[in-house]
Amino acid sequence: MAASPHTVIRDSPELAVLPSVDDVRDALAGYAPDIAVQPILDLTRSAVTSYEALSRFPSPAGDSPQAWFAAAHSGGLGAALESRAIALALELGKQRPAGTVLSVNVSPSVLTTAEFRAVLPPDLTGLQFEVTENELVPDHAAMAEMLTRLRRRGARIAIDDVGEGYAGLQRVMEIRPDVLKLDRALVTNVHREGAKAALIEAFVRYAARTGALVCAEGVEHPEELSRLADLDVAQAQGFLIGRPARTYQPSSDEALAMCRTAFAGVLHGDTGWTGEHQHLEPVLAGLADATDLLSLNRGLADVAKLLRADVAAAVFLTADGTSLRGLYAGSDQVAEEQFFIEDYPVVRRVLGQGEVALVRTADAAAAPDEAVVLADLGFRAVLMVPLRAAGHPVGMLEIFRTDDEPWTRAQIGIARNVAAVLGPTAAALRPPGL
Repeated sequence: MAASPHTVIRDSPELAVLPSVDDVRDALAGYAPDIAVQPILDLTRSAVTSYEALSRFPSPAGDSPQAWFAAAHSGGLGAALESRAIALALELGKQRPAGTVLSVNVSPSVLTTAEFRAVLPPDLTGLQFEVTENELVPDHAAMAEMLTRLRRRGARIAIDDVGEGYAGLQRVMEIRPDVLKLDRALVTNVHREGAKAALIEAFVRYAARTGALVCAEGVEHPEELSRLADLDVAQAQGFLIGRPARTYQPSSDEALAMCRTAFAGVLHGDTGWTGEHQHLEPVLAGLADATDLLSLNRGLADVAKLLRADVAAAVFLTADGTSLRGLYAGSDQVAEEQFFIEDYPVVRRVLGQGEVALVRTADAAAAPDEAVVLADLGFRAVLMVPLRAAGHPVGMLEIFRTDDEPWTRAQIGIARNVAAVLGPTAAALRPPGL
C-alpha cells in the first residue's frame, strides 16, 4: 500500500524506529496528530491566499507523517487516521484569515469511505482537497462521483505531487483538478534546468486551457521563485514562502518582495514571461517601431530567429498591384527585380484571399512556378504570409528555410501575429513610387 500524501514536517532527523499498526491504534485511542499550516503564496497578487494543513506525529514511534499513514493503511486504519487528521484540520481551519482557502490531504482510497464523509461539514466553500498521485485507485467511478459531490458542495480539488507517481497525466485528466500541485522534484533548481522549466510550462499551458491553477511545492530559493513567476505558475509553497506553524503566518518578506519585483518588471517592460511566445513581444515592438527600411530589416532578422528559420523578408506590392519587389536582406534598398503576380498562382491566392501558404521544393508539383524560384534562391521551404494595411494588401512576409523542417501550427500562428504588425509598418515605409 502506497504512503499517504501527508507532507513530512521534521524538527529533528527522522528516527530509525517506524510506527507500527499498534502505534496507530494507540494514537487513535489516546491522542491525535498535531496540525500545522503552511502558507501558499499567490504570485500575481503577492499575497497568501491558501494554507495547507499538515499532520505531525510524536516520537519515538517515528516523526514521518508518511510512515504513520502508511502503517495505518497497512493495518486497515488508513481511513480512520486520515479522517481524524482532516477533522482536526477543519477545526483549525475555522481560525484562518478571511478569504483564504484551507487545503487538506486525502488519499483516493479514503475519499469514498464513510469515515471521510462523516467529518465533513455540509458547506465546503473555502476548502480544497488534495488528492495524491501516489496511490492506485481501487474504484475510479466511485472516486469520480465523490469528487463531483465535493465540488457541488463548494470544494476545490487539487492533485498533489504532479509529475511523480503511478497515474501521471492519466490521473490529471480523469480528475480535472482545480489546482495542480507540482512535485518538489520538478521545482528544485528549475532556474538552472531547462528541461524542468519546459515541463512546468507544459503543465501551465494545460492548466490555462482547463481553467486550473498550478502550484509549485518545495520552493526554497529566490531564484526558483523568480523562474516560476516567469513561467506563469500561479502559486508557490515552501520554506522560502513560510514554514509550517501551528498558527496562521504571513509569507516571508523575501518572497513577497520577489513577487512584487517580478510583476513590476513585466509592467515596466523590463522582463517578461517565458512561455511559448516568450520572445514575441520584443520582436513585434521592434517591427512596430521601425523608422526606416534598415531598422525594418533588423526586425525581420529577429523574426527569422523567433521562427527557427534562415531568412525572413518583406516583399512589397507595387502601386499598380501587378508585381512584388523584395527588400534586400540587411539593406535599406528594395530590389529592382519584379515578380509578376499573374505568373504565380500561390502568390495570387495569398494576396487575394488572405491565406498563408507553404511552398516546398520537395512538393514542387503543388506549386511548380513558386518552387522553381525557391530552388534558385537556395532554399527548400518558404512560408508566405499576406501583409495588409487599412484593409488592403501591401505585400507578403516570406520566411525561408534551407532545410525542410515542418512548420508547426504554433509557428504559423506566430507568423500571422508578426504579419499583423508588419503590414502597417511596411505600408508606411514603402519607398515612394514603388
